[in-house]
Amino acid sequence: MASQEHLEILKSGVETWNDMRKRNKIKPDFENAMLSAADLRETDFSGANFINADLSCAYLRRANFAGANLEGASLWGADLSNANLREASLWKADLSRADLADACLRGASLWEANLTGANLHGSNITGASLREANLADADLRGANLEGANLVEADLRNADLRGANLKDVDLTGADLRNAHFRKSEVGTVRSFCKTEIDTGILHQIRLQWPAKFATVRNIEKGEWSLDKMLLAQVKKQHWQGWRKEEVPG
Repeated sequence: MASQEHLEILKSGVETWNDMRKRNKIKPDFENAMLSAADLRETDFSGANFINADLSCAYLRRANFAGANLEGASLWGADLSNANLREASLWKADLSRADLADACLRGASLWEANLTGANLHGSNITGASLREANLADADLRGANLEGANLVEADLRNADLRGANLKDVDLTGADLRNAHFRKSEVGTVRSFCKTEIDTGILHQIRLQWPAKFATVRNIEKGEWSLDKMLLAQVKKQHWQGWRKEEVPG
């Protein structure tokens, strides 16, 4: 359960909260910020320091976490529906089974975050970084993922029907048993080195083979077509990256 001391400090305002966390960071009880199951709906936490905080099963509906630091925080089972997490840092945060329906995660950093079984139905995730994030069994129906980075993300069994996947980078992602629609698949920027089911693989290969050979230069931030990869994709018996050695 939530610590009454921590709740009282938090109610004093973000500035007081951040200052107390900074000055008391050597104390384990405050470093972990015990706020589990707390009712903090519609509260303004913009710019707050919630590093390693325990917000599991907390009621955070419509709360404002814009620009907040939630690195390593535990938010499993939390109600974050309609919450504002724009440009928040959620690196390695645990959001498993969290309700993020209609939440704003625009430009958020979710590197290596755990979103297994999370509800992201209708959420705005445009331009967010979900590199190596775990989205297995997540509900992403109707979510806006335009321009998102999902490099090496785990999307097994994820439901992406109706999602906006325009310019999404799925390089190296695990898409086995993920659910798509034809039109959505065609807008993805890159499927290079992905693990994907045979049916979807053949569909992409026949209509958009270049999507398997589109690579990004990290240093320059530029996209290009790798002709060697494209030649491999076009081989008659090519069955995807799982069965062949990936060049590069």
